[in-house]
Amino acid sequence: MKNSPENMKIKLLTQNVSPNMISDPLFMFFCPLRINRDNFINKYFAYYLPRWIARDELLSSENGKAFATLTDPAHYQYGFPGKKGFSLKRDKNSSHILIRRQILTEIINIILPERMQKRVLTMYSSPENTDEISQIIDEAKKKADEEGFVIVYETLSKTLIPIFEKKGFEPAYERQFMNTQFFQTVMVYNA
Repeated sequence: MKNSPENMKIKLLTQNVSPNMISDPLFMFFCPLRINRDNFINKYFAYYLPRWIARDELLSSENGKAFATLTDPAHYQYGFPGKKGFSLKRDKNSSHILIRRQILTEIINIILPERMQKRVLTMYSSPENTDEISQIIDEAKKKADEEGFVIVYETLSKTLIPIFEKKGFEPAYERQFMNTQFFQTVMVYNA
């Protein structure tokens, strides 16, 4: 791997954030067996981080301890084409990514009119990094205000909900996620 700025950023974010994702509900759903989760997280970030950077969907804190993505749900892919996709595709848990994506898209289509521009905010961080999370939320809101889109924040944990509420996000959907132990909350920010 060459030491390009993009590769250095990917390495920094993966090293800083991956250990915190072991007990994150999203990755617990993606890969239920803890023993396999670290490997799955590395495959996930190796595949998605370059794509998020290339599409300008990645927002990260200055210290690299937290990052988020702002993704247009209309651009979701339901497969793993391209570089490093084969490794993720072969993982028996990869279908969980697609299932969550499908469910989230259906919820978004119910709570927001189709004509509205929207981006899904997904946060990757330890909940203790409140300053970094707050900084990323502010950056996402600024981008939404400038570009005129609605932010949809979806989480399988209640931990960060108070931070998002203080930042002006409103709950739009809450329910047990499928038949899991997780409780899904979808919040919306519309300036």
